[in-house]
Amino acid sequence: MRLKRLQLALEDAWGTLRHLQAPDPAARRRMLKLWNLRHNMAHIMTNLQIYVQVDVIEGRYGLLIEAVQGAHDYGSAERAHREFVDALLLQSFLDLRQIMALLETMMSLCHRLCTMVQHMTGPTALGSVLDAGNEPKVDSIAAEFWRCTKMLYMALQSNKLQVGCCVCLCVLGGGLSALGTIKRQLPLYAQ
Repeated sequence: MRLKRLQLALEDAWGTLRHLQAPDPAARRRMLKLWNLRHNMAHIMTNLQIYVQVDVIEGRYGLLIEAVQGAHDYGSAERAHREFVDALLLQSFLDLRQIMALLETMMSLCHRLCTMVQHMTGPTALGSVLDAGNEPKVDSIAAEFWRCTKMLYMALQSNKLQVGCCVCLCVLGGGLSALGTIKRQLPLYAQ
């Protein structure tokens, strides 16, 4: 649910950001940085949400139903349920502290950006999200998000993780392969 709410918040931020008008070239550059950052955040979080929903939950749920229907006693059904929960924990990384810490940080950074856009573009805004004074905040969020994304990718590639993470890398390939795109755009963030 948290991933889905985050995905919706990033979509709302896009709805707001796409209507901004840049009064000068410097503001336009800052606007493009915001658009790129929000896009990369949404891309990765959406791919993660799809992976968890489709490949982890729905995939394992079908196996659970088959096992429960084929169970001859309560103990067999209980074992199938325990295996289901264990698989969910493993494949959704809930029991892997390093990966969960990175995901929590990344989600927090997404929320920070969405909050900044919301507070700086509303009718009671104290300034514009495109103001030059906000650029260091956006750059800081972008740099930290890039760092966490890179570390997440390296952690998922680690030989210490099991096969479930390899599946995640394949599924998130579209999202985490955005690393190449993000890396190419990094100078845009650092400007």
